[in-house]
Amino acid sequence: MAILSVSGVQSGVGGNTIAANLAATFCELGHKTIVVDASLKNLVGHWFGLRHDQQGWSEKMDLQSAWQQVIFKDNQGTFYIPYGNKAQSQDAIKNALTLMLSELKLKFDIIIVNLDCELARAQQLDFDLHLKVLMPTPASVLLLNQFLIRENYPNQYLYVLNQCRHDIALNRDMTLLIQQILDKKLLNSAIYYDIALQEAFAQMQNLVTGAPLSHAKIEFSQLAQECLQHCQLSPIVKRVKGL
Repeated sequence: MAILSVSGVQSGVGGNTIAANLAATFCELGHKTIVVDASLKNLVGHWFGLRHDQQGWSEKMDLQSAWQQVIFKDNQGTFYIPYGNKAQSQDAIKNALTLMLSELKLKFDIIIVNLDCELARAQQLDFDLHLKVLMPTPASVLLLNQFLIRENYPNQYLYVLNQCRHDIALNRDMTLLIQQILDKKLLNSAIYYDIALQEAFAQMQNLVTGAPLSHAKIEFSQLAQECLQHCQLSPIVKRVKGL
């Protein structure tokens, strides 16, 4: 069993994209997987066919374990808990996540918690792996440097590059700079620009269901395998158990 957090070094770098498609890929490999969205944007659910105004756990946290009423399962078998539309304080979110994770870890092989940037900086929850998402842009490099200075290279953090483009010189240069800064903390698996990813999102599908033959799907499979190795989990299991 492993609990992962996914967050961006800034908004707009694709943290929701990584969280959703990584979860779908884990499920395809046979791991019973659930995504808990802790972002008011509710973008993770879009990859599983849910509207942004979907009711979520933030409306249910006043009643003990009522969040179980909003667990969603897509046709492929990936479980998802939307955040919902009720703004909550960081302390309230932390307490709710602590309660949910204590129960979910008894039923799932892999739990992914999608955190927005502000919550990721403030949270103190114990995860097996913190996956930080960045893009090879000057803004991401600047914020990455600030994060590394503030956090002093925390060991549990690993980094993944999203939306890489080798046809743009500045993008290539920023990729080389990030590789030099992070060294072994940067995962070998990177997600490159692929129109299939955009088309799947437009159809409210993830890559596993919407673009299974795309290059992006292959890249997410490689990313999933690498994350499993860091969490010391088997790359493939034979079946997914029921809830």
